[in-house]
Amino acid sequence: MQPRKHWKKKNSPKLDRWGRIEGESELKLAGCRKLAWLWVCLILLALGGCGKKGPPVPPRCPRPPEPRWIGILPDGQSVVLRWRIDINTALNVRAFHVLEAADRLDEKECPGCPLRFKRIGVLKAEKRKAVYSFRVNILPGYRYTFRIRSVGLSEGLYSDSGTISYPDREDRK
Repeated sequence: MQPRKHWKKKNSPKLDRWGRIEGESELKLAGCRKLAWLWVCLILLALGGCGKKGPPVPPRCPRPPEPRWIGILPDGQSVVLRWRIDINTALNVRAFHVLEAADRLDEKECPGCPLRFKRIGVLKAEKRKAVYSFRVNILPGYRYTFRIRSVGLSEGLYSDSGTISYPDREDRK
C-alpha cells in the first residue's frame, strides 16, 4: 500500500497562525474604504441638490405689459374696443384675450357681486404694433363689461387691463 499523502485542495486559501485567511483583513479594509468613499460621494451629491428653490416662472421671461384702454366706439349693433400697449415691451406679448361680462339693465345693481367674465375672442399680437381693436356684437338691454388680458410668451404669464363698460352707468339713467 502506498503512503497516504496529505490531502489539500489545490486552490485553498492559506491560513495564518490564528486560522484566518491570509490577506482577508486587507480585503475587508479595502471594501470599507470603497464604501466610505461611496457614502461621501452620495452625501456631496445630495448637498449639491439642496438649496434655495426658484420660482416656477422662468427668470428670463418677463411679464407682459398691461393693456391700457383707449375707449369703446359704438357702431350700430356692435362696439369696437380699442386699447394700447407699451411699444418697448410689446415683444413680450403672444396674444390678447378679450373677456366679457354681461348683465341685464333692468336688473337691480349689485355693487359687491363679482363679474363673471368669459373669453369671447383671441387676437394674436404683432411685432411693433401698439394699438389694437376688436369688434364685439351687442344686444340692447344689457350692460357689457370688458377686460383685455395680454398673454405672455411663457405659459401662465398674463396681465389684465382695467374694466370698461358699455353703456356706462350714467348712460343707464
